[in-house]
Amino acid sequence: MDESDIKAVMEDLADSFDKDLLALSAEEIAAEWYWSWDAGQSVEWNTYQFSDILELHKRRWRRWEEHHNGSVMVVERVRDRYVMPRVREFLAALAKHSQDQDAKEPEAAFTHPQATGDRCGCHVEVDIEGVVLPECVLDEDRSDQCIHAEPGMQREQCPFWKPVGNHTLLDD
Repeated sequence: MDESDIKAVMEDLADSFDKDLLALSAEEIAAEWYWSWDAGQSVEWNTYQFSDILELHKRRWRRWEEHHNGSVMVVERVRDRYVMPRVREFLAALAKHSQDQDAKEPEAAFTHPQATGDRCGCHVEVDIEGVVLPECVLDEDRSDQCIHAEPGMQREQCPFWKPVGNHTLLDD
């Protein structure tokens, strides 16, 4: 067996895949869509899986469309007929997931411990350094310097800004 034999086998496989694909009806290809929201995974994971499957779906449709309907405006046809409905399906699943999350975790009235007079500090490095920091990057509008901070966020909104408790406050 040499390089030409391997090439011939690979070409036969590709031809076989193409023949199988091109012999399918539009309904049969549409029935091959197999993505669904995985409630056990994160939004990021679901987005990644959707994107991966959508790309495969798009490529198959493009090859099928070019064969059956020509290459003129094939990108637009594939986008409008096959891809956009799947994107809308994903967005609906994302919206449902968000609604389900909101229903599970209703926002309760929250009173930050500092409002009750407890001394608070940043606990981001308490496990590493063993101390609580008395200041927060959010106090100086430097949200880009903390992975837990978001622009416009106040330190009292951060889950790491909490009562000092039994920890050592760095300025003590």
